[in-house]
Amino acid sequence: VKGDIIEKNFTPDAGKLKKAVLIYGYPSSIYSILKMKPDFPRYFEQLKAIFTTSEQLQPGVRQAIEKAFNRPVFDIYGANDGGILGCECKVHQGYHFNFNHCYVETIAHTSGMNELLLTNMKSLTQPFIRYKVGDVGSIINTQCGCGSFWPRITELQGRTRDMIYLPDGSTIHGSLFNKIFYSLPEIESYRIIQQADYSIHIFIRMNEGYKLNDYSLKLKDKLAKQLNMLNFEIFPMPPFDSSNSKFKIIESHVV
Repeated sequence: VKGDIIEKNFTPDAGKLKKAVLIYGYPSSIYSILKMKPDFPRYFEQLKAIFTTSEQLQPGVRQAIEKAFNRPVFDIYGANDGGILGCECKVHQGYHFNFNHCYVETIAHTSGMNELLLTNMKSLTQPFIRYKVGDVGSIINTQCGCGSFWPRITELQGRTRDMIYLPDGSTIHGSLFNKIFYSLPEIESYRIIQQADYSIHIFIRMNEGYKLNDYSLKLKDKLAKQLNMLNFEIFPMPPFDSSNSKFKIIESHVV
């Protein structure tokens, strides 16, 4: 499921969908279809699970998709050029990956986070060695709650370039907003856009039954403590862009 198929005149192919056992796609695209066609899940008679990929999966979006389809969502982490493919298991405690295919390391990034380094062990030509894929995360080698001892990538919190810039030259990694917004179950999803003058526009979508106006003061108080050097405004989240592109949670126009 990619953004290029989401149009107002989109008509599901009932004959094909009733045989589908899996859905695979961008979480923002799947979510957009559900918003456009709330009855979309009824076309699936044999569906077992939904696999999301390519974007940071926000908890509220995961919950909305699982509720609509009444099926579990499993997020996938992949980087073809680094030779890695990781997937959540039933306990959702990280992304299991095959260490025989890809050797994964972490190094400290200037943001204070851990940056992933990938070495492709299965390339038949010249492999990428200690490739900086640009993702932020951690590695766990202990046994998972599912029983597997395969290593896992955890704490995937976006990319190293997901930065907010301050006038004094310092930066704030976008994972800060995860800590703020993910602690509030009333919030379904968010997006941060920094303007060229350093000001920040914060777009928020609330879960059903909650109104942004009722939480604006609480959010402004939380954000002001972290963004005391920056001007910011809070807006309702517009519909996801239905173009064929990944949904960017953090976007800065500071040059």
